[in-house]
Amino acid sequence: MAEDGPPATEPKPAEPEEGKAGAGRSIAKKTRGGRRARSPAPPPLPPAARTFLTAEDAASWFVSDLMEVSGFVRASMRHRSGYSHYRPILTKPDPWYFAGLVALEASKIVDLFPPGKADAILREVLVQADAAGARHDVRVSHVVLGVMGRLGMGQLLLHGKVPDYLIAKVMRILLGSAKTAVRLIPNKDAHEQVTSALKIGHPVWWRMFVRRFDVRLGNEPRPQPKLIPIPDPDKDSDKDPDKDPDKGPAKNPGEAAAA
Repeated sequence: MAEDGPPATEPKPAEPEEGKAGAGRSIAKKTRGGRRARSPAPPPLPPAARTFLTAEDAASWFVSDLMEVSGFVRASMRHRSGYSHYRPILTKPDPWYFAGLVALEASKIVDLFPPGKADAILREVLVQADAAGARHDVRVSHVVLGVMGRLGMGQLLLHGKVPDYLIAKVMRILLGSAKTAVRLIPNKDAHEQVTSALKIGHPVWWRMFVRRFDVRLGNEPRPQPKLIPIPDPDKDSDKDPDKDPDKGPAKNPGEAAAA
């Protein structure tokens, strides 16, 4: 009777090598929820190297990006930014969601621009946002200013500037329920859409805008780059070290002793 072969043994997992923590560990046992290491964002351009836009063009770009995220389709959309890649996009246009999104993102205009420039940008944003919501009988500027006013109340309560990661939360808390905000938002469904827009995260549009672009008003001169004079080494080498142009020709050592 032939002898049976050696009993089959179950393969053992590879032992981790010395100096390598976690080597040989099963992928299924890795913890979930870890964030990927992102490369740091490039540094912002100096003011003289940025691309300048008018307040109307900057507001049109801003409104177009937010309309795209809110489910609208606009003929003048150029898709120049990747804002829609980082926000959930509605499949059906909703003007109340659009109003809440404008209020959230426009809250950073007053922090990133001087007062006169911020006033011109915000005024143009509200005009174009109202034009976008006119066909749905929604006065977007009324909702935007009402929600942003809640943020001003939050600054008073916190005795200082509200951090970016708390802006949306402060807006939602001080906006209140659908019953308390009925003067600003007419019904429960509209209130739900506005609060949904305030849950997508902290405002990022204008913060990314000022890294590469700037707004120049009509009466504002364009900043000029600072010119730093660089000494010419060839010019310094041509000078005679024995002659000083302020003291005249140098004297011989004997003449200096006789004098």
